[in-house]
Amino acid sequence: MPDRDSPGGEANWWRKEEEERKRTATPWTWQMVVGLCVLTLALPCCVMPVVMFGGCKVDRSKGTTAANKPPDKQPDKQPDKQPDKDDPLKSRGGGEPQGTLVVKFSRLDPEGFKPANGLEWYLDGRLKKTSQYAFELDDGIEYTVSVGEHELQFKKNGVVAVTQKVQVKDNKNGKTFQTVNLITTGTVILQMKTAILPGVEAYADVDGDNRKTWPVGSKNVELRAEVGTRTIRVFTKKPLDKEWYRGQVEVEPDKSKTITIKN
Repeated sequence: MPDRDSPGGEANWWRKEEEERKRTATPWTWQMVVGLCVLTLALPCCVMPVVMFGGCKVDRSKGTTAANKPPDKQPDKQPDKQPDKDDPLKSRGGGEPQGTLVVKFSRLDPEGFKPANGLEWYLDGRLKKTSQYAFELDDGIEYTVSVGEHELQFKKNGVVAVTQKVQVKDNKNGKTFQTVNLITTGTVILQMKTAILPGVEAYADVDGDNRKTWPVGSKNVELRAEVGTRTIRVFTKKPLDKEWYRGQVEVEPDKSKTITIKN
């Protein structure tokens, strides 16, 4: 190394210093370090989209990828519908002939009674409806059933009022019409050993209603009552205000029951 204090030494010294710096310096080292740092920071940003979307078709219309797009919903498979073999309103076999049963009514109850109120309709032992209004009997009803024999049954107050069987024909031959002779009342006959004397006002009623006068000179009187368990009462107003009889009787459709009153 030249002496900086000798003549011309200052210039020689700087020249030698520059040559030594150039010889030992590594001018690209800091650029490489900076480049590696930048690459290290940028690498995840470049790799993530590739990992997420690489090889996947992007559905830009819906904002989802084919990879994460939910599968199309398949319609639920419906079980094969099997006909109810016990239900006469359903076909029991493929293509079994069907018929239409039209039910109409002939009402045989006396005026003042309401046979439709609480009337239960059964077809082949199955309850189909419970009517409440008279027009339901006037309009009738239609059932689609299998061809063959079927049974109609109607109950009032838990008592079978009427049962009828009917042969239903194929619809190709027209509808099958069935008229039901409906009667939901019976007769209660009250009798005494002696006739009602003149001046005696005697009465009989059913469930506190349908009062009927017991005729003077008569030993018996007839009451019409709905089927089921009914309470019968006999009483006088003159000359005595007295109840002479109270009891229950089972009334059957279109039948008579006789009760003897002791007097």
